[in-house]
Amino acid sequence: MYIKNKISCVILLTMLICYSHNTLFAREDLNDNSFDNNGSTEQTLDNTQTIVMKKSTHPYFKGLEAFENKDYKNALKYFESAISTDDKNIDVYNYLGITYRNLGDYDKSIETFKKSLQIEPDNPNTYQLLGVANLFKGDYIESLKAFQAFKKLTPNNPEVYFSLGNLYSIQKNYIKSNYNYLKALKLYKDEQNLLKSDVYLNIGTNYFRQNNFDEAINSFNISIENNIENEKAYYFLGLSYLYKSPSEKDKAKENIMKSLNSGYKVSEDILKQIEDN
Repeated sequence: MYIKNKISCVILLTMLICYSHNTLFAREDLNDNSFDNNGSTEQTLDNTQTIVMKKSTHPYFKGLEAFENKDYKNALKYFESAISTDDKNIDVYNYLGITYRNLGDYDKSIETFKKSLQIEPDNPNTYQLLGVANLFKGDYIESLKAFQAFKKLTPNNPEVYFSLGNLYSIQKNYIKSNYNYLKALKLYKDEQNLLKSDVYLNIGTNYFRQNNFDEAINSFNISIENNIENEKAYYFLGLSYLYKSPSEKDKAKENIMKSLNSGYKVSEDILKQIEDN
């Protein structure tokens, strides 16, 4: 008989923390054409090949390339160089702030977003990023202030409520968290299935953390319906079956295997423990 509490609590808690910090806040949507209308780079160029060359050699675009490759140390160098040539471009500041955050320097990240807001005080995206940086730092009061400013500027933006849902989830205020997630769902467009999948995944993890495995299973299944490639939904769906009842071991194994096959390597540890028991 499978004994569920033999599964390492350390592995599970570590995954929840990593999940919160690496996937909940992955939806930065910055404009990679920020220099197209800036005379210092693109405005006076007519030849398409010259534009492409300029884009490829400008430190901002080199920074974007390094950022996309998760080479944050080099991205940092390029974005700082870009600011030295144009200290009024908020997209450079915002990418620089995200890079600092990804490197774990939350104070520098926050400082950079505040500089961005000095240039454009009413930019909602920057307030969202500032709120996330404070959330990573563990300053929930400042995080809430930034998200509230984000909400004031764009009250019908579903990402406002997604962000608030994340904040309350980390604070273990699951009622407020799911309330905001459900508001986000109402505001997403019908075709925004990938975003909806993320929200249902987060709702499911809230139920999971409360040991409400039936509701968790329902939420993870809806998450997968919206995105059949959501490897974390399969992972937590498998854990939910596992924790719900020893008789659900086969369903647990099936879903955790799907998660592993989708590239979620952490599933290996749980799958091994299932097979060993």
